[in-house]
Amino acid sequence: MLKVAVVGDINVGKSSLVSRFVYRNKAPSVEHTIGVDITVTSLFVHGKVHRVKFFDLTGSYFYETLYDNYLLNAESIIVVYDVTRLKTFIKAKLFIKKIIKIHSEDYPIILVGNKMDNVAKRRVDLSHALGYVKGVCNTYYIETSAKHGGNTLDCLRMLISEASRNQKIILTKRVGEAEVTKCNIV
Repeated sequence: MLKVAVVGDINVGKSSLVSRFVYRNKAPSVEHTIGVDITVTSLFVHGKVHRVKFFDLTGSYFYETLYDNYLLNAESIIVVYDVTRLKTFIKAKLFIKKIIKIHSEDYPIILVGNKMDNVAKRRVDLSHALGYVKGVCNTYYIETSAKHGGNTLDCLRMLISEASRNQKIILTKRVGEAEVTKCNIV
């Protein structure tokens, strides 16, 4: 089973994104997460059925002490920010720095710029986000609209690919074979 943590500032759409992953065609109608919301689902991606456990962590700073355990045990982490609020992008970069400190630079991270449908209020340019990601090894970037479903399927495919790859790296490290170091930049 793939374990995926979903982190980001408050009100960026983390729970809505997870809802899109799980229920695909339904527009999300979710409550604010208090603590951690755990969802287990089976997803058919890349010709295979994958069991995925999502750890949707609240964006409230009161619960940030819980994060380390979930971040440590996840095979991949999605860091979500709101493209209409610059402060959420700044906080996303802090999350990525923390994740790299806990794991390593080869750990797969997917940075998601959510609310891409709100073009008129956009505050984080695509070029700015891509420029940041180019400087961080094994971090991928995609923009989504959890509200309308834009790019959520592509994000899910990217997530499954990277989380599956990381599971293999973890198993390789546990049996004592050579470490795998790879820097994928998009």
